[in-house]
Amino acid sequence: MTLLRCLIVGVLAVAAARPLWTLLADRRRPIRRAAWVLLLAPYFTPVLLTGYAYANFSLSLLHHPALNTVFYSALLWWKFTPLAAVILYFTPAPISAEAIHCRRLGCGARLCMEPTNRVKGAPGTAPASFTQPVIAPRRCSALRFMGRRLVAQFEFCIFLLRAGCARGPVAAFAVVFLCAFAEFEMASLMVVKSWTVALFDAHAGGLALSEALRRMLGPLGCEAAAIATAFVVLGRRQVIPAQRLAVNRLRHWFAWGHLLTHAFTFPNGMGLRHWFAWGHLLTPRRRRWRCSWLRHWFAWGHLLTPSQTAVATAGLRHWFAWGHLLTALIFVLLIPAAMVLWGTLRGFGLLLENFVLSREILASLLSAAGASMLAGLAAWGLVAAARGREPGSSFCKLVLLAAVFAGLLGPLVLALAVLAAVQLPGLILLRDTPVPLVGTLGLVLLPMALVWQRVLELTRHRSGLHLTTLMQKSRAVRELTWQLSTSGKFWAMTLLFIWAYWDLTASSILAPIGMTPVTVRLYNLMHYGQIAALSAMTCAAFAAPIFILLAARGTRRWWAPS
Repeated sequence: MTLLRCLIVGVLAVAAARPLWTLLADRRRPIRRAAWVLLLAPYFTPVLLTGYAYANFSLSLLHHPALNTVFYSALLWWKFTPLAAVILYFTPAPISAEAIHCRRLGCGARLCMEPTNRVKGAPGTAPASFTQPVIAPRRCSALRFMGRRLVAQFEFCIFLLRAGCARGPVAAFAVVFLCAFAEFEMASLMVVKSWTVALFDAHAGGLALSEALRRMLGPLGCEAAAIATAFVVLGRRQVIPAQRLAVNRLRHWFAWGHLLTHAFTFPNGMGLRHWFAWGHLLTPRRRRWRCSWLRHWFAWGHLLTPSQTAVATAGLRHWFAWGHLLTALIFVLLIPAAMVLWGTLRGFGLLLENFVLSREILASLLSAAGASMLAGLAAWGLVAAARGREPGSSFCKLVLLAAVFAGLLGPLVLALAVLAAVQLPGLILLRDTPVPLVGTLGLVLLPMALVWQRVLELTRHRSGLHLTTLMQKSRAVRELTWQLSTSGKFWAMTLLFIWAYWDLTASSILAPIGMTPVTVRLYNLMHYGQIAALSAMTCAAFAAPIFILLAARGTRRWWAPS
């Protein structure tokens, strides 16, 4: 059931990501910024917050498990669609949109051409000066036309596959499937059957570690297949932003050249027939073809100008993209935040009288800081070492590949594997220390850290940074350096820090005694339902890392490089 649900979520996410990708690549800067904010806000919303907000609603659907599963699947779709949209944005098609449009025109022209019979001396044919057999059109049945249409669509799909246009969607599907397949927190709080919930509850209930490892072999195989698919697909192409392809003059000239030479590329002399049709229209003769000039202009106008159906479809996709963004923002972020804030207003007094989460919040802040620093150093350090030509670069590539593969397995599988590893004689001394938890969270954060490292590299202002090094040191130069370079790294580390802070699965399995994270404490209390005091505690836990990060940003003049 979990496998089928995740497959459906992956397909729907890729289908919805295509119109979202067009919004992200919009030429208008305000539209582009709004699309990015609306896209990423649901993804970075803590899963624990969303699951806690809809826990009571899921209990009301206890006698309707199908509806509860559908609603949970919709939440997964809204939350992980941004991953597919980002992958499609940074992995555009290897051929230009103009070339794809030309190929589509070719398929449409082939459909508009009626099947013909070659006869000699047929009435109403071309003048006798032509020596080649005369082409006499005949009508084709609807069934034959539908068959030709299916064949043309199949040939067009084969063309896209051979050109590499399916690599981005396949990689996006694999990543979305992987994230949805490893989700645990929301499924547990919403009482949805999943392999992660069953395995976690069995391990918490005292299941032997060897039996838990044996039960996760099947899901591990599915995750490994998805990871291998993403690696193979993304490893065969260069990841570049989609907007940089639209301004390439060489591709524009290639598209126009392809349009001008398009008629000569058809088989069976169809190019000569195209040019003869144009000459026939411009210099009409007494004896015309059986197909009148009105049908010629209608066919060519339909091919060369966008039809009302295409315009309506583009408008529908545009409105669907904005509707999807707003719906995901409302259901994943705004409604849970409003419910928690409403409970916080009622239980704020109780929170001030007895605040019992200070120790847990401190433990979560320390573990998140260590994990984010480890992931950041590994992402920037290993990538820099792997790009060199030294003898150790190949080894760094292998280490980086193995670390990314381990991180993509998810916190549950990785935490159980690390828990089994620290039972070995050589590593048993680390069992009651924060090292296993920090290392596991660092591996889970490493794929995201690599993504942010690549994004910052693609959007870095090299010339501006070089000019700042030539200027005299001053407060203005320090602020300019912050805007051009340091701010991007700061916000990337901020997202990694918040992601590690809200981790539940690895923290509940690997946290040492006396350092219980705040997410584990809140998760245990959330099973008793929504109460005002618990909502206030959740809001306090949510605000703690934000205050720390705002203080760090306010004091950047003391620690930021100039």
